[in-house]
Amino acid sequence: MNCSKDDITDSVCLAIVANMLAQGKTKTIPAEPMADDTGLFMQMVIPKET
Repeated sequence: MNCSKDDITDSVCLAIVANMLAQGKTKTIPAEPMADDTGLFMQMVIPKET
């Protein structure tokens, strides 16, 4: 495999967050994010507090 360790870390983190998102266990900050010039939301996805 021709990738760096940080690429593997990034992909594992994305898989974990995608799984949590699918289960409804995440929220975004800010709650109502703004979009940038290309239409992408400027937000962070974080775990919901339990």
